[in-house]
Amino acid sequence: LGASALLSTVNSYAGDEMNITPITAEKKAKVELKSLKSIDVSIFVTNINGSVLHEETIKSKSSYGRVYDFTHLPDGKYTIVSNDDLIKTISEVQVHKSSVEVLSNEVEYKPVFSAKEGSLRVNYLNINAEDIKFTIEGQNSVHYESADGNDVSYQKMLDISEMLPGDYYATVEAGDKSYCYYFYVR
Repeated sequence: LGASALLSTVNSYAGDEMNITPITAEKKAKVELKSLKSIDVSIFVTNINGSVLHEETIKSKSSYGRVYDFTHLPDGKYTIVSNDDLIKTISEVQVHKSSVEVLSNEVEYKPVFSAKEGSLRVNYLNINAEDIKFTIEGQNSVHYESADGNDVSYQKMLDISEMLPGDYYATVEAGDKSYCYYFYVR
């Protein structure tokens, strides 16, 4: 995919963090991140078969705006994904003749884990109010397991100070999504 000059108008949003603006009468679309990030962001474009056509990493605290040129690609559906440690935005676009149309946008908020001072904390924005299962595993056994309902704002804090030293991982499962966090107890 090619990159060219930036446009200044924004008329189509792809979730909270990524804008996709089709360029009228051209087989191009402007993709931009709305805010400066304190973490690196990966952006990639795939075709309907899942093959990656373009991939790049935007370094932290960098603004991003680029025109994606679909003129040398066949008409069809493509996926543009913005992914960082906290949010994944997935947008499906339809390229047809001389136009690009945004078909769908999905924002996935990821849990925030923190293990310090003898505690493990988890915060998760469960937008779809899916049932949540939380586990801590390590040293070939399950140390904690709970089914925690479907609250939109999920928070959990556990005392891990009495656990044996070693490697562990915590998992939050929400619907068909699973998020793991690896931590070490000293």
